[in-house]
Amino acid sequence: MTTQRQDVTGTPNWEMARGAVARLQAMPAATAEANIQRHLASILEFLFPGLPPSELTLEKETGNGPIDVYCRNVVFETKRQGKLDARPKTDGSTETPEEQAVRYLDALMAQPNMFTDAQIGWRAGVTDGREWFFY
Repeated sequence: MTTQRQDVTGTPNWEMARGAVARLQAMPAATAEANIQRHLASILEFLFPGLPPSELTLEKETGNGPIDVYCRNVVFETKRQGKLDARPKTDGSTETPEEQAVRYLDALMAQPNMFTDAQIGWRAGVTDGREWFFY
């Protein structure tokens, strides 16, 4: 059985979302990744006010690592500003944020009772709060 998506209700608060984006972009480079995650989540809450809490979560576990920000069918990987390059893993290999997001997408799609790829079209976003990439 596949999970059913709920309709999103409510009117986006564009002004609040724009303000949150401006605050996110103005954050100093030393800002912790967790703060970037929370700001991104607040932007999404302003844009999708009726989104069920199960469809907008921080640190959603996939079985292959936690997704920084999970929003319905989009996996967001966040990094500290200027840290969007490949990082060493514990096994000595390296992984880019894009590869990390894809790893999470693959893990989600492999879970039973998740939305199927054909139903919703999974996407990934990578950001440090200033630069944004979508896949």
